Amino acid sequence: MKKVLILPYHIDKLDDLHHLSEGILEESIYLISKSSQIKTASRTTSLYVKANPIPLEKLKTEHQVDYLIEGNLKQINGEYIIFTRLFKIDTKEELLAFDTLVQIEKWTISVKLIVKNVLNIIDGGESNFSFKDTSDKTKAREYYLRGLYHWHRYTYPEMLLAISFFKKSIKENKSLAVSHSAIADCYSIIGIMGYDNPILAFETGRKFSNRSLVLNNKRSESYVSAAFIDIFFDRNFHQAEINLTQALKLNSENIKAHHASAMNHIHKKQFNKAKHHAEITIREEGLAIPHYAMMIRILIYMKDYVNAKKYITDALKIDKNAHPIIELRGLTNLFLGHIESSIEDFKYCKETEKNNPIYYAYLAFAFAKSGFYAEAMQLENEVRDLDLQQNTGLFNYAIGIIRLGFNQEKEFFKHIERSIRFNLGLLPGEFLCNPIFDTIRNTFKYTSLLHLINLDNSTYKTNQREKPSQIITINTQTSETFEIDPQKILYAEGNDNYSTLYWKNMGTIEKRTLRATLKSIQSQLRGFDYIQRCHKSFIINLNNHLVLYGNSKTSYFKSPDIPIQIPVSRARYKLLKEYIIKQN
Repeated sequence: MKKVLILPYHIDKLDDLHHLSEGILEESIYLISKSSQIKTASRTTSLYVKANPIPLEKLKTEHQVDYLIEGNLKQINGEYIIFTRLFKIDTKEELLAFDTLVQIEKWTISVKLIVKNVLNIIDGGESNFSFKDTSDKTKAREYYLRGLYHWHRYTYPEMLLAISFFKKSIKENKSLAVSHSAIADCYSIIGIMGYDNPILAFETGRKFSNRSLVLNNKRSESYVSAAFIDIFFDRNFHQAEINLTQALKLNSENIKAHHASAMNHIHKKQFNKAKHHAEITIREEGLAIPHYAMMIRILIYMKDYVNAKKYITDALKIDKNAHPIIELRGLTNLFLGHIESSIEDFKYCKETEKNNPIYYAYLAFAFAKSGFYAEAMQLENEVRDLDLQQNTGLFNYAIGIIRLGFNQEKEFFKHIERSIRFNLGLLPGEFLCNPIFDTIRNTFKYTSLLHLINLDNSTYKTNQREKPSQIITINTQTSETFEIDPQKILYAEGNDNYSTLYWKNMGTIEKRTLRATLKSIQSQLRGFDYIQRCHKSFIINLNNHLVLYGNSKTSYFKSPDIPIQIPVSRARYKLLKEYIIKQN
């Protein structure tokens, strides 16, 4: 298969358009992958080669690249022009060089023209690329790409900027599912990292993830977004695996799906499976620091420090200043007993990212473990002086680590429990797997907290009949609508013109009262045979863990998930009993 590397276009002295460098790259990769059999080098490879130029022959041998595209955007006499060149790597021949006039407010149309010209040369007219000037939709796509530019920076301010552009994209085109899933991903990162209130972030993310699935349940990205929330908020790892399997069925090359799969397996302590997905991400995007960080983290959890150090060395060859890798080197040194080296690593990370309390905490832990108690206390005071929100759990998580360094178990658990109550996304996986917590793993309090965060496999009962998330919109007699996955419904209760839906969320039951009759709700759920009317006032999800009591005269359902007995009418008893027997 032919492979092309697209270098980020150089933007000539146009600082207000610097985002177009990556925007043209992202859109070109998307268009080529969508409309031809040509394989494109990853975004991270393109960015790396741009920053670290290498001879053409090495592109062929090291990255298996057959063609190279490069260019620049410049302004001449008030007009914007993209200049593009296409090279054949093995012969070093310039196959194409041309200018494209650009309307900045519709720049994606120009990228389509560029891709069409390039594919005509490489594919000889065999690609299925068709150019349509959809000027009415181009702005939505451009805002989406601008959002991606900020998303890839991963900091809190950049996440907020990304969300603002994704929302502008939706305003231009309400049916653009990828923008909804992208917003969901932003809020998931905010909740995982504790940039803002995790509960509010994840709940907001769920709304956009649900909407993405309603708009297009054939897009891989939508299922990955749902899986992030399954893993880090609901901690429903079985459902996450189902959604990620569906994502990879739709697009086996979705690197984010493999990355999320590794995360999911970590939470189940299935480290070999996690390694498998991490290996795929490194193989496909061998210059992406986050993929190396994932692999190193897995190896640290496995206490395979020898191989962790090998991956650390490889990652630092790509970027010698990558502080996520230096952080992991610090942890590796810490667990190997090389505390003076770990102190140097954590000092570097702290100075590089001065508002990250985790770096302060790790450094304080290393100081405390080597007897430098005054230095450790000073760092705790510095954490307290940081501009951190107190409702995210991140502050308590950091202070907890410091107290653990002092062997103050009672104080450690007090802070960790507070962090759990805020639902800090990063905490469960770390609490379960990070060797820094080894000293408290045999305590009763540790076991009870595992139960609290659904990591002891007791609070969530796997339903083997679960399918990928299937979000539907329930309409009411007013303008109000409600989106939900029918699989999550426990039951619905009707009362005249109103119905109340009940579903389980993180071990607790939530409800929503809608102005809609039970008959209307039943009709809208008709396509899901496991949801049945069982009584004039009740609808029930038969895929729940139910037991049917009584006989054809008087009967009811009981479930450990439902706090009340759900009555069953005489007319429905036989049918429902047969369904339960068949399913079990």
